[in-house]
Amino acid sequence: MLHALRVPAVASCGIIIMACTGPTLHDPPSPISTASGPVATESVSRTAEPNASLSVDPSTGPSSQAAIFTYNIGTRPLVIPDPALDHIANGFLFAEVYSGLTRPSSEDDSLVEPDLAVSYNVSSDGLAYTFKLREDVRFSDGTPLTSLDVKWSWERALRPETNSSRASIVLGAISGADEVASGDALELEGFEIVDDATFTVKLSRLNADLLWHLADPVASVLKESNVSRWPATLEWESSDELPLGAGPFRLAVLDNFVGKAILEPNPYYRDVAPRVDAVEYVGAAFNELPDYSRAWEQGLIDNDYARDSSCEEAGFDGLMLSDGIRSQVASSATAPRLTYLAFNTAVAPYDDVDFRRALVASATVEHAEIQNLDEPEHKASGLLPPGFPGHDESSQVAQPIRERAESALAGSVYADSSGDFNLHMMPELSWPMREDFERTTANWRDWLGLEVTFTDLPYMLWEDEHALQLENGTLQMRYMNLRPRYPSPQAILGAIPNLFGPNALSQETIKLQQMLDDAGAEQDSVRRLASYQDIEGHILDRALVLPIFWNSGGSCYRVQDWVEQFRVPKWGGSLFREVALDTEHPGYPHRSVSK
Repeated sequence: MLHALRVPAVASCGIIIMACTGPTLHDPPSPISTASGPVATESVSRTAEPNASLSVDPSTGPSSQAAIFTYNIGTRPLVIPDPALDHIANGFLFAEVYSGLTRPSSEDDSLVEPDLAVSYNVSSDGLAYTFKLREDVRFSDGTPLTSLDVKWSWERALRPETNSSRASIVLGAISGADEVASGDALELEGFEIVDDATFTVKLSRLNADLLWHLADPVASVLKESNVSRWPATLEWESSDELPLGAGPFRLAVLDNFVGKAILEPNPYYRDVAPRVDAVEYVGAAFNELPDYSRAWEQGLIDNDYARDSSCEEAGFDGLMLSDGIRSQVASSATAPRLTYLAFNTAVAPYDDVDFRRALVASATVEHAEIQNLDEPEHKASGLLPPGFPGHDESSQVAQPIRERAESALAGSVYADSSGDFNLHMMPELSWPMREDFERTTANWRDWLGLEVTFTDLPYMLWEDEHALQLENGTLQMRYMNLRPRYPSPQAILGAIPNLFGPNALSQETIKLQQMLDDAGAEQDSVRRLASYQDIEGHILDRALVLPIFWNSGGSCYRVQDWVEQFRVPKWGGSLFREVALDTEHPGYPHRSVSK
């Protein structure tokens, strides 16, 4: 039996008791630890033979008695299932199809647990991790998954041609990661293969959150021969080879042009097989379900957002009556969300701290306390939200002060030429709405006499233009809507230096990244948290971002009465690995996958 190990930061082998030996999954479940929190282990059923699985024929679908979860994705678009790009709109595919070395625990939101890895050892200086892959782990096509696949996947994610905005955040502590990301090297110097199932990862700096980072979709393990046959546009048609991974499901159908995605259980999955026979995604992106209430009443969808006060009244645990249909309330203890406006300090006039301070001091956020799908939004007084590690309870929401804004602008190197600049905003995925941005920045015009424009492009034009500006480092501002991936300040603060791409480096971002690296390497958890609080203060003092909203970190879903074990993981993970459907329930529609 493994005993719980509590590790305060990245510690020496003597402190963490492991003495250079790591946990395994051969024992009954018990928690192990990471530098930023404990890690859970689990028992695993291993077999080289496929699990029992329903093969979904896209032309006929499974039998009418099949347990098929029809998942409503709402208005989110079905985009590209490339985990290295980690598009927020495609998050519902990543954890189902792909796996990494670790994953968020399904039992405790504060834990991370082994996934593809069965064990790991840590060197005495905390700079080398030796991982052991699970016995006979396979991709969903039955081919073996080896150490070489892990190495290739991480190197691909880092390479500049992949255009991953998060790879350097997730994998940047590995020796040689910076060289691969810049195109100066093709291979990770710090990745040493011992054998097909064993490899050592050497770090260039201590990283207290490494095991959480390896649970990020960007660190998913892919099959090189499969990726090489992906369409260049990353838009799949029915004739294309489907992406595959080692997650609990595999894609049975993916067609971006007709708007269809269907999952079936991965027959080679190493853990307990999923309890549903298929998952079909439906929503506005599929030109279906224009009327969600009617679709719900007819049993065409198994989940929906709870859109009335019954959610709160039910206490996120029980039944509610909605649209005349008795349904379950499923709580979602989602990670708190932070909305902020970031400035590109590599381009004028945002390279001047007094100019940025003038913008922040004059900004107005009047549409706080709004409801967004039962997620209350409140004015943010900082970057680390309430309930999140490092949150400062004493912080106050800054109010716009004209005198302070005008004084800051007068002290700027651009004081005499500020009218020559056009402050240009191009929203992320056409969000926020124009009126929101114009309301926030009204005083930039009225008090400071600045010219401000807002460009709202159609999605296809926006995607190309946005990618081009990120590539050449000229995007001026980003209106970010961020949910942290794990419970550490690094998950929020660490995104800021990389928001505008690798060609938007400045003295501000270089200094901030060094501060973040130093905090992440701090072995004492109390001092590390204090360092992050200092970094938050530095970011606010230097006006690198304008905090706008926090949300409550919780939302409420309703699921049909025949749905069992539906849970939205707080820090990401599979929605359907443990869910079940009572196909004998009198209301269950005995549906088939649509043709």
